Formats: sequence, C-alpha cells, structure tokens
Amino acid sequence: MARRQFGKKLGNHKFCRPTFTWLLLGFLGSLSSPLLNAQPTKSQSNWPEWVKKLGDPHFRQREMATQVLRDAGTEALPAIKAAQNDPDPELRVRARELASEIETRQLLDPKTVTLKLSNAPAKEVLDKISKQTGYQIDLWNPPNHTISVDCVRVPFWKVIDQVSEQAGLHLQQGYGDDRVRLNPNGSTPRYIDYSGPFRIAAQSLQQNKFVDLTNAKAANRTENLTLQYTVFSEPKMPILGLGEAKILAAFDGDGNSMIPPIPINPTGNIGGFRGRSVSRYGNGYRMLSMQSSINLKRQNDRCNEATLIRAVVPANILVQQETISLSKDILKEKGKKIEAGGFSILMENITIGPNGGLSIKMNIQDLSKDTSDMTWMNSLSQRLEVRDEKGGKLNLSGSHWGSSGPSYVQMGFDFQPINPAAAGKPQKFEFLFHQWKTMETQITFEFKNLPLP
Repeated sequence: MARRQFGKKLGNHKFCRPTFTWLLLGFLGSLSSPLLNAQPTKSQSNWPEWVKKLGDPHFRQREMATQVLRDAGTEALPAIKAAQNDPDPELRVRARELASEIETRQLLDPKTVTLKLSNAPAKEVLDKISKQTGYQIDLWNPPNHTISVDCVRVPFWKVIDQVSEQAGLHLQQGYGDDRVRLNPNGSTPRYIDYSGPFRIAAQSLQQNKFVDLTNAKAANRTENLTLQYTVFSEPKMPILGLGEAKILAAFDGDGNSMIPPIPINPTGNIGGFRGRSVSRYGNGYRMLSMQSSINLKRQNDRCNEATLIRAVVPANILVQQETISLSKDILKEKGKKIEAGGFSILMENITIGPNGGLSIKMNIQDLSKDTSDMTWMNSLSQRLEVRDEKGGKLNLSGSHWGSSGPSYVQMGFDFQPINPAAAGKPQKFEFLFHQWKTMETQITFEFKNLPLP
C-alpha cells in the first residue's frame, strides 16, 4: 500500500509540508506563551476581563478562565451573567453554563453559623442562630440548664444537632411551613449524615419474614430488610418529593453485599433496578422533612451489623417562591377565569360565611403539556392564599375535591379569619397565588456500623 504523501490532494484541499510545519511550531509556541501560563492571584477582582477570556482563541486560555471564574463563584457571578447574551457564541455558551452552575451551587450551599457563647440558656443560643440564618426556630418547653457553643462557619444542621445534644432537645417533623421546631421530648438520633443543606437521619431497621403455607408441595419463604430514614432540608429550600433511592454500596460485618438482586418477573424481563425501592414520597407537598426507605438483602442472620450503607436519593425541592395577586376583589371574579403561573382558574362559586370567612369553588387546569405528574394538585392548598381588606391572612380551614384528571381538578377551599370575633364582615378579599420554581437534585448519604435486627 502506498504511503500518503504531504502535498497530495485530499478532496479539494492540498496539504503541504511547510504549511503543516509552521502550524505545528506556532501551536507549540503558544503553549509557552506568558499570557497562557499566567495564573490568577487571590486578590484578582477584574472579573470582566476574565469573562472576556471565555471567548479567547486559545482553548487552554478559555479553560483556565472557566476554572478561575468557577472557583470565584458568586463574587464573579454579576460579570458572568452580564455576558450571557454576548455576540461571541463560545463566550455566551460558557457564561450561561457557568452562571447556572454557580447559582445551583449557591442554592445547595448550607447556611453557616459563627457563634461563641458560654453557659447560656438554650433559647438564647437558638435565637442567635435564628438571627444569623433568618430561619424561624421554635423551642417548646425550654430546658432550665445552660449550654456552651463555640463554632466558626459550621453548617446549620450540625449546629442544631450540637445544641440539641447538649440541651436534650429533639427535632420535630415538619408541618408544611418554614419553621424548625425543637422540644425536650425525645433524643437526637445516633446515625446522622449531612449533605449540603440536607440532614439525613436513620430511623429504624426492620426485618420481616413470611412463610406461605398455601403451596401443597413446599412452603415458600420470603424475607425483607428495610432501612427507614428521614431527610430534613433547610427552610430556604423545602422538599416537594423524594424519588427512588439507589444503593451505591452496602456491606454487612462479614463483607457480604446487602444490595438486593435485580428482580426478574416470570416472563424473564427485568422488573426493577438494583438497590432501588418501589415507592415515591412527598406527592408535591412542601415539607421541611420527609421519610423514605431502602430495601436491603440480609445474607447472614448471625451477622449483627451493617458496616456501610451508602445511597443517593433524587429530590424535588422548592428554590424560589413568587407571590402573584390574582384579584384585589375576588368577590367580583365569580364566573370568571384567571390565568397565572401556568394555571387557568375558573371561579365557579364564591360565598361569604357568617364569621367573615370565604368559601371558593374553582376549576383549575394545568396548562403545561406534562400530564405524567399529577402532584401539582396536592400543592394547591399551599399555593393559594386569601387576605382581607386590612391585609390579614385567612387560614385555610378545609378543602374538598371534586372531579379530576391529569391536567384539571375541581376543588373547594374554605378560608377563615384568624380572629373571627374581631374580623367583622370585610367588603373585599384579595386572592393570591404563589408561583413556585423547583429544582431536581441528588442527595448522597451514608451510615456506618448500623446494628441489624
């Protein structure tokens, strides 16, 4: 076979030895350029100049600028966002990707606490933590003894657990609002892991054995081992739902894998995923805590410890809420249709109760094209709000469902004033809708040395 020679035509192009040589020398020379090898200093703050380098002709320069801006994070974010519509397509794409990455990282960074107090009441300590983080912390039946805290930029949940352990407090499950609640009844769990703004606590390990005696030939024996755990989220990003947890690693004290085998149905088709549960949790309700579970396989009943369980669970979280006023006087909207936040709301009937409350019957349609997720219906009670003419918020006292489908639901809501005796009979009610911005994320956690049942 003849060797291909430089200088021969390839298609419509002709490559010659001198041209190739000069290109190669030019490329190698660029690698040693002082500009390309320049490294940023810690005092570097000229972020617009670094952003310009995202469109530099040299790949290495673009990569270096990308890493510098990534490391700078929120400090460089304004300059990065200003370039998201730059005419240079390379610069524009890199700026958009960097802005999205930094904003996501910013959302998932836990709030931190810096605090030093000695022999202070638990309520005083929690009040200072609340002031630093902006989170509302309720303490029921404060303990009498004092505690000491000395921490520098410690994540929120770790500080709460430190305070709880000293003061004998117990973290309560969420109630659908943005409050963190502690009381002296109960204790802090032994097995806790932290992942960004999330706190994951192991609750229990339960083993069930079952024998089917209906088979005339032989008894069918089955057993399962389930790990129950609770995910707590910081109030800045409530959880709307947890998906199926995937086990990354699971071993008992003898080194045996505890990951369940892949289930196969009678037709021979794979019926699931290794290490995944079959349930979904949350259903669209906004919560600061949510329980879930993992199915495990016990290889040896005589082994009494799980040395490692590592898993990742997908979560849908609420990252932003915008309040939209749909009507300043909802009593005038009867029989009318209002559109907001991707929903169409038909006000079928509106009545005022004897105590100054309001009953609304409405038909709500989801205008998005995704009909596979119907959890949006469950969130409506947390996204609709009514205020009286003085701006006072009415409490949601009840809701009732009518007909529903993948993209519509007929519902009724009853709202009552917080203080009916002082409310009188308002002349106007403002109707508001909370538009949610959500995000999918992955929560990785692990527990070590769990005792087996």
